[in-house]
Amino acid sequence: MLTQMVTGKQLTSDLIVDREFDLSDTSRCSLFIRVNEAGFQFCVHDPERDALVAVGQESHSHPAKAQEALDGFLKNEFRKGTIAYHSSKAMLVPAELESEGDQCLSINFGEELFMESFFLIDEIDLGFASAKQQVDLSAWLEAFPFLNVQCAQVVNIELMARKHKFSNGWNTYVDCHGSFIDIYVWQGSSLLMYSSYETKGPNDILYHVANVCQQMEIEMESSIINFSGAISYGDALDELLKQYIPKYSISPGLQHVKLAPGLSSVRKQHFASLFNQASCGL
Repeated sequence: MLTQMVTGKQLTSDLIVDREFDLSDTSRCSLFIRVNEAGFQFCVHDPERDALVAVGQESHSHPAKAQEALDGFLKNEFRKGTIAYHSSKAMLVPAELESEGDQCLSINFGEELFMESFFLIDEIDLGFASAKQQVDLSAWLEAFPFLNVQCAQVVNIELMARKHKFSNGWNTYVDCHGSFIDIYVWQGSSLLMYSSYETKGPNDILYHVANVCQQMEIEMESSIINFSGAISYGDALDELLKQYIPKYSISPGLQHVKLAPGLSSVRKQHFASLFNQASCGL
């Protein structure tokens, strides 16, 4: 059941659609999906308005359940799009070790893991291995055969590399996803570190960020550290970070993505990785 909002309409508690957008006519639009074991996020871009016109998320990682939860909205026809797999267990590896991805992941995370995907990142001359988790990518591609597969972290790294191509100094990014975080540390144009960590709350996040800063000799008190994902102004994580990282910032994404007026209530930082993905596919 659609409920009318002031500037948009809400299909479920986790889907907002601009009220001027016709839900039944998506054939000209692009669809972008980011999925991990906890669920998925998606957005729709309308080329006629050059803006995102729908943004949503659901706690289902299988497309059939996702479509059911969204009243079949995702069964519409779309022109093109991408699906980005976002594994909580992933790592950078030398390109020549692609055939040993299972072993690299298993050793790094201390458990038996199997590689789901491997991408070469030309900007940093390294490979990126993602572990197979409880996401059936083949089912998603069967439901959406027009989607091109990407890796969420690889998209982020490629955008960061372009952004910092001529940079100096330190730039640290922390992308929060409820049960895990991704940390990226750049010095100038060089990516010095990427790592993912399991977390259970704000204290875990602060612990891992502080530990990385100590290892990399980054002064938390005077450095700008960019947070995105599951964080909001005034929440427990925000209040905790203010005490220890005075210059921390909440980032809406690495590239500007235009939102239709009906999406003005969307908290961009919650969808930062998804919007990064969309910006690369437009």
